[in-house]
Amino acid sequence: MGLKEELLEYLRNETEKFNIKRPSAGLTANYIADVFKVKRNTISHYLNQLVKEGKALKINTRPVYFLNRAVFESKFYPLPTNILESFQELEDLKPVKEQETDVFDELIGADGSLKKAITQIKASVLYPGGLPIILCGPTGVGKSFTAELIYKYCLEKNILPKNAPFVSFNCAQYANNPELLSSNLFGYAKGAFTGANTTKDGMLAVKNS
Repeated sequence: MGLKEELLEYLRNETEKFNIKRPSAGLTANYIADVFKVKRNTISHYLNQLVKEGKALKINTRPVYFLNRAVFESKFYPLPTNILESFQELEDLKPVKEQETDVFDELIGADGSLKKAITQIKASVLYPGGLPIILCGPTGVGKSFTAELIYKYCLEKNILPKNAPFVSFNCAQYANNPELLSSNLFGYAKGAFTGANTTKDGMLAVKNS
């Protein structure tokens, strides 16, 4: 992991504890330079790169503060810009009327045992370009239900278009037939096997709009 990636991970952890009324010195370039034992100008260079990439927020106070954008937006509210002039401006961008409900409120444990997992899911969804999510657990714990909630959350945040479908596919049914599973997921070309009279797109094919 390079320094820039380590800085992003550091910001992720510190932003999880962020309090807008009492911002931690741990989010300033000087403090971060001390933590990493690297010159401040080097730290500032990489932090500003993360800001340009949309992965970090920059608050132009004295001293300057940096936040992990995905974590901030999952914990608080979305922002239209990566650079703000003050914490007051950050507060002023808070929606006047926030939604009283959250799609994840439907999950038992949303405010308890699953709170951290939901925060991680939101951070992954809101991360620029998105991050892959794997839901693990025994049968009956609600993996499919959670996946559908993630889909609804993506629609709410305009990460997916409103007409994007939610597709559920039970791979377990093909446990003894991996070739058929592969064909369903990735498709096949005409003549690839006996009976393949046409080329067929799989479920994961990219559709041109």
